[in-house]
Amino acid sequence: MNITTKINKWAMFKEKRAKAIVEYIEVRKRQELAKALIAEQTKRILVNRLGELIVMKKREMYMKIKVGAIVKRAVNKFKQLLGKENKRQILKNAITSAFSLTNSTVDQDCKQKLVKFLKASQEKTEMKGKVVNTVKALLDIQKRMRNQAATKWTKVDVLKIQWEQILETISKSKDPHAIQLAKRIREVPSEVQDGVLKQYISRCRKVHSIAFLQWRMLHPKVSVYTDDRTLEELILARINDLVKQLNPNNKVSKQTDQKAKLTPRFLKDNGLISVQRPFLVNCFPQIGIEDPFPNDDLTVIGSVDDDDCKIAQKHTDLIYDAGRYQDEFSPLCIYIPRKELMLKMMRACIDVKLES
Repeated sequence: MNITTKINKWAMFKEKRAKAIVEYIEVRKRQELAKALIAEQTKRILVNRLGELIVMKKREMYMKIKVGAIVKRAVNKFKQLLGKENKRQILKNAITSAFSLTNSTVDQDCKQKLVKFLKASQEKTEMKGKVVNTVKALLDIQKRMRNQAATKWTKVDVLKIQWEQILETISKSKDPHAIQLAKRIREVPSEVQDGVLKQYISRCRKVHSIAFLQWRMLHPKVSVYTDDRTLEELILARINDLVKQLNPNNKVSKQTDQKAKLTPRFLKDNGLISVQRPFLVNCFPQIGIEDPFPNDDLTVIGSVDDDDCKIAQKHTDLIYDAGRYQDEFSPLCIYIPRKELMLKMMRACIDVKLES
């Protein structure tokens, strides 16, 4: 073996040894990583197990506290049942009677007392249920009344929008008389406006109550008011009340009538001519209100005479158009007036003073 061969073998040995050292280092690293992972996993398992033990312990403590509370409530209830009498004396008497009576007598006496106790508890439970149901019914009625009141005054807000739209239309007119009329309407106090519109809505609701009863008559339902005679009497009573509301002496003052006069072409020039529609309030007598300006049809082009408006006389005279009486649902309240009617209400408020 020459020197060159020995040198080559030594180089190969050093190369293999270096590789072995590297592999050994890698193996150690993997072992350390595995130990760390195992330790971490073991730690997590221990923590989870410890958490479960803590939860179980808490549940046991909670159950003990809960059971203790139940027992405490039962003891307090028993004390309440005993009343203000001497508890020791009652216990002594119970023991004495237990020894003095036979087993059958004791059992029978216990049964009777238990039955009395259960009956009393049942009566209390039933009474509590009735009270709770009554309170719920009252709250429900209160809620519905609030919703109806809110809906009622929402209609007033809708009418105020129509009021402002008509007022804006008049204000944009080139006619000096129309501009002056708009100025006078703007001076109407808000309290007067609210009072007029609320009174108008109240009358519309009264008319709607007649229409609702007529719908009940046309489409009988399982209700209190299913008797035709009862419905007829109710409808006629409300129609008579509506007719009584008409008072020819209810007129605007001469000063208001003078300041609120319209020129012959006022409605036509301002686009306020409106025809009668089944979904509108077409005349004041329709809702039991006297027309504040009954002679407009004689001097103003496009004004409709209220005498042409027919008022219900019999219970079969439908308040609304026949198409609004559907079997599936009752007719909605009609309260939007024609433009001319809203303008008349606006004019009737001119120069109205608030009561001091």
